Amino acid sequence: MNIDNLRKVSIADPYYHGLGSIRIKLDGHETINFYSKKHIPIISKYIHTHQAELHCEKLHGSYENILYDWEISKEESDWCMEEIECKEGTNPILIHENVIPIVKSREIFTDKIVHSYSGFHDLKLITDNVITKMKYNFDKFTPKAKIIRNKDDKYICGLSQRGKATDNWEIIKEILNEI
Repeated sequence: MNIDNLRKVSIADPYYHGLGSIRIKLDGHETINFYSKKHIPIISKYIHTHQAELHCEKLHGSYENILYDWEISKEESDWCMEEIECKEGTNPILIHENVIPIVKSREIFTDKIVHSYSGFHDLKLITDNVITKMKYNFDKFTPKAKIIRNKDDKYICGLSQRGKATDNWEIIKEILNEI
């Protein structure tokens, strides 16, 4: 994998996603996702679902996939559940004011993984850099995703700060030079 080939197969400028990745769009509802502890900050770190089922293949590195369950709290909690559209300029809609996230399981992403569109999860990088190829399965789709957010953290849409294409290409180049 090199930067020149990635530029050729990309069908749009790479963009930053607030969950901590830079994505390159490919044909066929696919993306290549670059994660880096050093180069890509996380600005919207939430336990979340997806709008579509995601089939991921490891190209480099590894992360821990943390699956969550949740329950409604009768008492004040630090967490709320919201529905989001994953579109720039939209605001979340409160579903439950007080919830408690519960770790259901943890798995190490080593080869391939499917992220459900309805199950809550989060990820934690194990290696400094992770590169995945992701295919969106729109047969399993919902127009809105859900997040479990710590109430102390202001909501920031993951797509609100896509970054400049030239900067994103430079970060991808740096990551490729490090692996």
